[in-house]
Amino acid sequence: MAMDDIDIVIITALAEEGVAVEKIGQDFYDINWETNCDSQIGVVRIGVLKTDSSHLLKIMLASAANEGSSVAPVINHINDTYHPSMLTMCGVCAGDPERTHLCDVIVADSVYSLDSGKKRTENFYRK
Repeated sequence: MAMDDIDIVIITALAEEGVAVEKIGQDFYDINWETNCDSQIGVVRIGVLKTDSSHLLKIMLASAANEGSSVAPVINHINDTYHPSMLTMCGVCAGDPERTHLCDVIVADSVYSLDSGKKRTENFYRK
């Protein structure tokens, strides 16, 4: 399957998260994933999702090349090369246990790497 005209990109930081997204796509949305290779980010999975209104959306599933490192270069390359309509990142994140529950969708207004600091109230403290 050609990798042009990508509508949606899903990026995961960990390989296990990618496997989970792939399984959900197969089991719940009948997506048949094909393996492709991108020269800069490596192996990606491409699938087609048929919407309720019979539109076909081409989806790319990619993992960050170096787990634990910044995904910014991966995102920049994907945006510059494939021009997706939507780019999402999914995976495990920590949330306030009194305000979030397992499987909640969390949209961040700011993000940081856990090992680089912590945000408290309105300030960010570096380790």
